[in-house]
Amino acid sequence: MGVISELKHGLNFVTTCLRFPSDPSSITHESVFSLLECIQLLLERSKSLEDDYTKELSKAKELSKHWLRTHAGYRPPDKCLLFDSKWSLFLKPTDGPFIDETFYGPKFALYGKELNAIGVIGDVKKGCSFIASHLDLHSESSTIVRIYRCLNEYDWEPENEATKRIWIPK
Repeated sequence: MGVISELKHGLNFVTTCLRFPSDPSSITHESVFSLLECIQLLLERSKSLEDDYTKELSKAKELSKHWLRTHAGYRPPDKCLLFDSKWSLFLKPTDGPFIDETFYGPKFALYGKELNAIGVIGDVKKGCSFIASHLDLHSESSTIVRIYRCLNEYDWEPENEATKRIWIPK
């Protein structure tokens, strides 16, 4: 009959049948954890299947929608940062589009590998350019100083004309 009743056999449908509501605020943290658990299983399975599932996951159109709650509103995974101890040396979670771990809870940080697989920026070096691109959204001098210190500490260099207006003294 073609009916699938076990999660591990239905994982193939996650990338093709995933649909988010039009209002991302209706997505509960429990729903996000369920999705991350599916992604975790897909990643485990992909180790033996030449990363076919990982490639499929990265192509899933629904994942490119605004659905992850950050301190800068709802965003797609590739426009989100995962706050960790490296960031906390210089910044506060509200200084950029960091995922709102207050909403998701401390358990959220355990899914770093799964979040990276769907595009969330976890690496500080990669995230510096993203933080720099959000600098003009801030008006509080203390926030701007924290961002500049972070960019300076990680030897950030502007990658395009828009970010070249940011000056980091050497």
